[in-house]
Amino acid sequence: MNWDIKKAEPGTFSSFLQTTFVYSLNKQLKATADYDIFTNKNKFNFKGKVGFLRFPQYYYGIGNNIDADDRELMDYNRIYFKLRNRYHLAHGFYAGLAWFFNDTYNVKWDKGDSSAFKNNPALVGTGGYLVSALGLEAVYDTRNN
Repeated sequence: MNWDIKKAEPGTFSSFLQTTFVYSLNKQLKATADYDIFTNKNKFNFKGKVGFLRFPQYYYGIGNNIDADDRELMDYNRIYFKLRNRYHLAHGFYAGLAWFFNDTYNVKWDKGDSSAFKNNPALVGTGGYLVSALGLEAVYDTRNN
């Protein structure tokens, strides 16, 4: 969905929102929302993606010498987002903060505690993980619409 701010000054960019919901025959679920919002005169720009996954999938291992018979079904939940808040500093130049977050949890392996992957110390995150990062962001955008 695209929209324009009511009574916006000429040259204000259109804002955007897109949502997605997918459910597969393999009981995989994906729900996301992407947005790109501009305020009047493009003074602020809020851009991001928010999502949830419940996505059982096969894991085959790492490298080129894997055997398809060794695959294991891994089921997990994942919440993630990328939030970017920018301020218009000069013609086409925006700067601001960005926050990235990913929480993968409720990880289950079809072979349970006897899983070769779950118990492999070389594989990080087989029981779930959380990643969060805050950073600075700069964008140069000179579109005319």
